[in-house]
Amino acid sequence: MPSSRFLFAWLAAPAFAVLVACAHSSSSEEAAEDPLSTLYLRTCGGTRVEACFNGAERHLKGDGVAKDEARAATLYELGCNGGDPRSCAGLGVLKEEGRGVAKDADGAAKLYAQACERGIGEGCGRLALLYGEGRGVPKSEAQAVRFFQQGCAHDDGLSCNNLGVLMLMGGFGLPQDVAGGMGRLVQACNRQVATACETVAGEFDSGTRTRKDPRLAASYFRQACGMGLQKACERASTAVAATPAPTATPEEGAKLEKIRAMCDAAGTGVGKGMACYLMGVAYEKGASVKENPGRATVFYKHACDQEVQEGCAAMRRMLGLTPEETAQPEPKQSVLESLRLDLPSTPHAEPKPSVLESLRLQGSPPSQGGAEAPKPSVQEPSPFQSGAPGPSASSLDPLVRLDTACRAGRSDACTRRGWLLKNGESGAVANAVQALVDFKRGCVGGDAPGCMGMASLYLFGAPGVPQDEALGQSLLEQTCSRTRGDDACRALAAHLSTSDVGPENQARVMRALERGCFVHESSRACSELLSNASRSQVPAEKEPANLERIKLQACKTRLMSACKELNLMAPSEDPFVRTQRMACETGRNPDACADAATAYAHGALVARDLTSALRWGEQACTGGSGAGCLLLARMHDDKGLGPQDPVRSANFASRACERGSWQGCEMLARALRYGLGVTQDERRSDEAKRRACALMPEKQRSSSCQ
Repeated sequence: MPSSRFLFAWLAAPAFAVLVACAHSSSSEEAAEDPLSTLYLRTCGGTRVEACFNGAERHLKGDGVAKDEARAATLYELGCNGGDPRSCAGLGVLKEEGRGVAKDADGAAKLYAQACERGIGEGCGRLALLYGEGRGVPKSEAQAVRFFQQGCAHDDGLSCNNLGVLMLMGGFGLPQDVAGGMGRLVQACNRQVATACETVAGEFDSGTRTRKDPRLAASYFRQACGMGLQKACERASTAVAATPAPTATPEEGAKLEKIRAMCDAAGTGVGKGMACYLMGVAYEKGASVKENPGRATVFYKHACDQEVQEGCAAMRRMLGLTPEETAQPEPKQSVLESLRLDLPSTPHAEPKPSVLESLRLQGSPPSQGGAEAPKPSVQEPSPFQSGAPGPSASSLDPLVRLDTACRAGRSDACTRRGWLLKNGESGAVANAVQALVDFKRGCVGGDAPGCMGMASLYLFGAPGVPQDEALGQSLLEQTCSRTRGDDACRALAAHLSTSDVGPENQARVMRALERGCFVHESSRACSELLSNASRSQVPAEKEPANLERIKLQACKTRLMSACKELNLMAPSEDPFVRTQRMACETGRNPDACADAATAYAHGALVARDLTSALRWGEQACTGGSGAGCLLLARMHDDKGLGPQDPVRSANFASRACERGSWQGCEMLARALRYGLGVTQDERRSDEAKRRACALMPEKQRSSSCQ
C-alpha cells in the first residue's frame, strides 16, 4: 500500500506538530490450504480471500511481480467484495489518490467507512482526514475527531498521532489536554510513527507545555532518527549522549522475562502492577534492555491501572506532567539486582495530590473526543456536604433498589442482590440462606448467573446451606446448556478436572469447554479449550486441524492472541457486551449500563471507546448503579482513562458512595483528605472511610478497617 505522505498542517503549531496520514503495509500471509473459491485461486493466486489482499500488495510494490496499480485495484476490489476489510481500505486509498482507478473521494469515503466498521484502524484514520478536509463527505471537525478516536482505539498509530496533536493543541473543537495528547503521541511513537516520536521529543525539548527534559527529548529524537526521520537525526546528534546498550547476563534475562510474564498475565492485583512498574523502570533506565521511554510509559500505565501509585507517578513524569524539580529515581547499574518476586507484599506509596490541575489552561474542563463529558448533577446534593455519613434516600440503597427491580421481573437484579447478601457487601449482613433465595429467583427467571450462584453455594456450602456437591454439579450442567451459560461451562470443567482425572471425566471437561467456546462464544472458554487440547493425551485433540478450528472460533470471540496468530481481524464486541449494551438501551437496567461502560472503558471485550464508556456510565450512575458512578470517578481521576477532572471525579465518587459502593467511599475519603477536587476536610474524610468500612465485604472488613 502507499507510502507516508503529509496531508495537512493548518494548526498554529511548531513544525514538528503536524497531522500526517499514511497507509500501512501488512505482512504477507501464507495462503491457507483449505479448498475455497476457484475464483480466488485463478485471480489472486490463493484459495482464500486474504490472497487477494496479498496479491494487491505485491502488485502495488512490485514485489516479485511487475508493478501494476490497476491490477492491485482489481485485486483489492475482489478482496473487499469477499469480506476482507483490509482490501476495502487499500482500494479506498487508490480511489482517493486516483492510482490505478479513477479518482473518487466519495467512493473512498464509503470504503474507509466499511473498513472502519470492521475494525481496520487505518480506514477510520483516513475517513477522519476526509472529514477534516471536507473531501467526499461534508466537512465536520467533530466527525474527524470521532474517527481519529476510533482509529486510535483500533491501535492505528497515525490516528493516535493525529488525535494526540489535536488534544495537545486544542484543535478541532477539543479543549487542550496535555496529558491526553502526550499519551496518544507516545502510543503512536510505540507504533513506529516517527513524526509522533519527534513531536514528543520537541515537547520535552522546548518545555512549553510539558516539563523540560533534555534526557527524554534526546531519547525520543534518537527513536525518530532510527525510524528514518532525517530531521530527528540532526537533533539527536546534538542531544544528550545515549546510555550505552546494556549487556544482560543470562540470569538477568531470565529474571526480566519472568517479570514481563507476570505483567502480561491475565487478572489484576498489586503483584501484576508491581511487575509492570519494574518493567517500566528497566526500559526507562536501559537496565538489561535497550532504553525505550515509550515502552517505559506503557508499562507504567499498566502499573497505574493496577492501582500502583508509583506507576501513576512515573507515568505522569514520563508524559512531562510533573514539575521540573520533581525528584527522579537515581539510575542503577542494573535494576534487576534488586528485584524481588514476592511482589504482592510491596507497600504502596501514599497518594500525592494531582499536579494536573495546575497544568490545565483556563477554560472549560477537558472532554474526551469532543463529546461533552458527563457533568455533576447540581440537583442531587451529596450528603457529605453536610457531614452526614451516608445516603438519606432509600432508593439509593442497592439492596432496596435491586429488590424492587427483582420484584418487577428483572431476574439479573435478583442475582446481583444475592451476591451482595452472600458477601455481606453494601451494608448487608452476610446471609447465605437469603442469598440462596435470591439466586433461585434469578435462576427461575432465566438469569444463568443466578443458577451459578446457587451452584456455588451447594458446591462449597455456607452457613445455613449444607454442602451438596451432586446438586451443585447438576446445576452447573443444566446452566451450561442455557443462554449465557458460558461461566457455568467453565466452572463445570474446573470442577470435573479437580474431582476426577480419569479419561472419561476429561472427555466431559472438553465437552463443557467446547460448548462454552462454540455455543456461548466465550473467549475464556476458548482459551481454556485451546490450552487443554494442546496438552491433551488424546491424539485427535492435538491434531493441527483441530487446534486450527479452535483458534478460528477463539478469534471470533475476540481472543486477540488467536487473531494475531491467524492474522485475522477480531469482531468489534463479544456477545456479553452486546447483550449488556442492548439491555442498557432499553433504559430500565442501569446495572447492564455499568457492565457495558466498563467494557468500553477498558477495551477488554470490545474495542475501546471512551465516549461510549462515558455515556453508558452516566446512564448507569443516574439510574442508581454505584458501579457506574465509580467508573466515572475513576475515569475522571488524575490517573484515569477519560478527561481528567478532579472536581467531577470527587462528585462521582460521592455519588458512588451514596449508592453503596465502598470503593467510591474510599475514593471520596482520599479526595477529602488531600483536597482533590473538593475542599480538604479530614473529618469528612474519616466519615467517608468509616462508611467504606461499613459497606465493604465482611471478609475484607476485618483486615482493612482495624
